[in-house]
Amino acid sequence: DKLQFVEQLYMTAEELAAQVRAELKDAWLPHIYRERIRTMRTRSYRFEDLTRKARVEIQHTLLGVELKAGRRRLLCPDLATARYLSVFARAGCEAVAVPYDITKISQLADELESSWHRMFLLAGHLAGEKSDAFR
Repeated sequence: DKLQFVEQLYMTAEELAAQVRAELKDAWLPHIYRERIRTMRTRSYRFEDLTRKARVEIQHTLLGVELKAGRRRLLCPDLATARYLSVFARAGCEAVAVPYDITKISQLADELESSWHRMFLLAGHLAGEKSDAFR
């Protein structure tokens, strides 16, 4: 027990990321994208000039649903698509595959958002003893 505690104190960021990945298993965001989304018929969507730390939020306007990423506003056909794209915008992706089948997007958005939040909760829990700089 003491050895495991000492090992946890000296865990690197890469080791923490690997542990998060191992804990999430099939719910890990890249796994969902590779195994569930890329196996479908998709269209490509590009985020133009998206900065890494861009603030991402979904806005409901008179024109419909918009995804605001940094200073850009992207008109989305529906809330599910905005939620789906927001996960990838937060991750800083330049391009993403969007399923053609609109009936699948809502469920995938649920899974992706859940994976995103679980990843940060788990990383925060595992890094609980670490310094603020590490977290």
